[in-house]
Amino acid sequence: MRVGIVGHPVKVSVVEKVISEQEDFPELKKWMLPSTNMESDLEEFKRFQAAADIVIFCGIYDYTSFASSIVFEKVTGYIRNDVSSLYKALLEASLAGYPFSDISIDGYRREEIEEILSELRSDRRKPAVRDYFKTEILDESVIGRITEFHWENVKCHGSQLCVTCMTPVCEELRRRGVRTILVSSTAENIRLEYERLKYEYRLKQKGIRDIAMIDIEIRNSEQSVIFEDDYATALENMQIMEKVYLFAQKMQGAVEEMNLTRYLIVTNKSALEKETGVFREIRLLADAHRFSNLKLFMGIGFGNTAREARSNARVGLSRAKTCDRSCAFVIYDHLSVQGPLEYRKGAPENRTDDMYIKIAEKTSLSINTVRRLMEIENRHRGDSFTVAELANLYGVSEKSMYRIVDKLDAQGYIAEEGRRIKDNFGRPSRIIKLKLDLDEN
Repeated sequence: MRVGIVGHPVKVSVVEKVISEQEDFPELKKWMLPSTNMESDLEEFKRFQAAADIVIFCGIYDYTSFASSIVFEKVTGYIRNDVSSLYKALLEASLAGYPFSDISIDGYRREEIEEILSELRSDRRKPAVRDYFKTEILDESVIGRITEFHWENVKCHGSQLCVTCMTPVCEELRRRGVRTILVSSTAENIRLEYERLKYEYRLKQKGIRDIAMIDIEIRNSEQSVIFEDDYATALENMQIMEKVYLFAQKMQGAVEEMNLTRYLIVTNKSALEKETGVFREIRLLADAHRFSNLKLFMGIGFGNTAREARSNARVGLSRAKTCDRSCAFVIYDHLSVQGPLEYRKGAPENRTDDMYIKIAEKTSLSINTVRRLMEIENRHRGDSFTVAELANLYGVSEKSMYRIVDKLDAQGYIAEEGRRIKDNFGRPSRIIKLKLDLDEN
């Protein structure tokens, strides 16, 4: 599959690195921006688009600039400014002693920032915000306008720190000596956008219409407000977010982070029913039960089109939110509804999920890759493999498996048990054994 990456050179290199590390080893094509001639850019983009199966813009500015002037003929998307990255940036700024009122921010909606400040229990004056989703025309002059917005806040309104999502803005402010944080998407967010577009591309290629969408909302319980344990609440929010992404990856699904507490998962009916045992046990509800300060509401919708599935998922979420406990509703159509589905008390806790997350964090592999490798390890308990044999069992190229094995080996999850010589030519093949159960206890 051919993947085209469009954006500023700094962000293109970040996106390229993350996608190149994926196990399917896509062919990457790059197109660096900006240019000074939009008309010539459009013609160049048409040629670039024709040579790709998927096109990923590194940010909303570049995506919107082209979307207003051209029809995308290929599966196309952009890396979103994930709210969790801003959350971490503002938390670090607060710990470093910067008052929120002395921070100048662009790239996020005002409601998103206010939600984060509420999570951080900020009752102080709010930061200066440039909500260009509502106020800006995203043309070639927007970079200069956003830069001057921050510069005016620094010179005239006492801002000590600027937070931006635009690389050219960050570079210019730093050139002027302004303390600036460039909020970049996390590697996980880039990977998930790639997975979402890849999934959309495969659905389009296969003509699959049985789409499932899961609309999830996380709400802090009244208890967390009473005890005002900000750190514990923030930690639980981050931990349940990891569980949402894990839930999606098990179904080979894609996640859209709508805000700090709202997520949309796109998958298909068979994958969802397989993961949940046809809704007999939704693991994510069990995970939510472990967090005392949180409630998780879930709407699951099916449809022949994405619009239909999303609409049904939204209806399911609305029904779930009428309950006073974590639960889910499944909406097949307006006549067929299942729910509320809840966590079953007495069900054994699944510590394997935590192990997936731990190994994935250590090795920089996706959680789904770790899960599939553990399945191979459990199915062939005690067996040793060459890299070629392991690649065949997993279903990827030998080259891709070498990269996976190198990452596992670096963290001690591989044991070498010998070498095998196929013939008199070439290097001997390593005989290895998976040791993924090291983190089981």
